[in-house]
Formats: sequence, C-alpha cells, structure tokens
Amino acid sequence: MATERQQEFAIYGLCLVGLLGLCLWPIWGVRFLPMQDYPQHLFLSYVLATFDDPSMNWAETYSVHFEVGPYALYYVAMRA
Repeated sequence: MATERQQEFAIYGLCLVGLLGLCLWPIWGVRFLPMQDYPQHLFLSYVLATFDDPSMNWAETYSVHFEVGPYALYYVAMRA
C-alpha cells in the first residue's frame, strides 16, 4: 500500500514529466528545427574557417575580436 508521501511524489513526477513534454513539444513536434539564429552561426563558422584564405577577402571586410561576451566559447571553438 502506498503512503501519502509516495503518492505526492508520483503526482509530482507526473506533473514534471508532463510540463517537460509540454516545453519540448514545440521543438521536437515539428519536422524541422526553428531556424532562429542557425544561419548566422553557420555563416560565421564558414567565415572563421576560411578567414585566412586569400581568395575569400574576409580580412578586408571583417575583423575578428576574440573577447569575453555572448557566444564567446562558440567562436573560440569554431576558430580552433
């Protein structure tokens, strides 16, 4: 026989799983991922990968500043 505490824990677990599913449904429920800033990141990855290539002229258009800020670790990883 389940105690009252076990019943509360089971209800809590069901609510937690239900809310998690509700939060993840917009992400996993559609066929394609939302394209919020993926194109921007892909382009910046391409620029960083080919920055030293003389045929691309990226150095004339862009300057690279590795500083602490939003997405800093992402850009360092892409540069490596």
